[in-house]
Amino acid sequence: KDIDPVLSSDDYLNAKRYRFKSVFTGREKLVKALKHSDLLDLAKKLKSCLSSDKESLDLRNPLVKFYHAALVSEKVIDKTRKGLSLAFINNEESLSDNAREFRRILFDLYKSENGLITEKAIQDHLVSRGLKFSKNFGEKKEEDDAISMLPSVPTQKDIDDFLSNLTFAVHQPNVDELGVCLEDGLCQRFNLIQSDLVAGYFQSEMLTWLKAKHATFFSTQGAKQFFKEANSKINQLVMVGPTLEYVSMLQRFDLRFRSKLGLEDFLGSKQKILHCCSQSDPRILSIQVYQELKELV
Repeated sequence: KDIDPVLSSDDYLNAKRYRFKSVFTGREKLVKALKHSDLLDLAKKLKSCLSSDKESLDLRNPLVKFYHAALVSEKVIDKTRKGLSLAFINNEESLSDNAREFRRILFDLYKSENGLITEKAIQDHLVSRGLKFSKNFGEKKEEDDAISMLPSVPTQKDIDDFLSNLTFAVHQPNVDELGVCLEDGLCQRFNLIQSDLVAGYFQSEMLTWLKAKHATFFSTQGAKQFFKEANSKINQLVMVGPTLEYVSMLQRFDLRFRSKLGLEDFLGSKQKILHCCSQSDPRILSIQVYQELKELV
């Protein structure tokens, strides 16, 4: 395995990331496993049900439960005739590419296991066979995890791309370590005395995404939008003004200032924005603003 020099460059939390080499022992076995699709297992199950008068497509079977809606919507099974659809058997143009690939897999099983060599022989056999299935077979409910489309079979290019981009992340920060990392980064980014106030919001948003019931992948555009919105809301939190917690922090800095900022005149005017310029640390200016506001209240 090669260490990714870009992804492993951050030593702050000793985080490391690894990728497969282009050639490694066991690659052929791994590629073979990745080429194995649910369609093959599903075709075997369907063939078994077509060959037996007792076996049924029972929704208690996890594989059947996951694909039952797809088998009907993709015109593989016709519930009315209680068997395979004629469109599927006859390979009609209305079939989707994935349904057509599923048909090829099923027909190959009949050729290799049943000795039915010709396409016509398999079609004649399938037309005569019926299917038994659960009462609600093919009906997708909101709480159901069943999918409405058959999966595609991964190509060699799909597998090569997957292996070249697969990354193993190790020594990643836990929730507490991530919190420390976020606080330090936000403190520097927004020039804060302490970042607890804004870090709490940011970490809450991140954990909401990480712990979501259904995992979602952040696209580049989605990630940019997430950080853009987070940046905007954090700026709002910073600009809202001293909160009770922030005030208690400022009170601990026992500083005295020689001149006033003139906040009394500002508060008595119609102006809504106060511009204060500081040649020193902005945090010192925030302490002075707080002290003068406290005297006026």
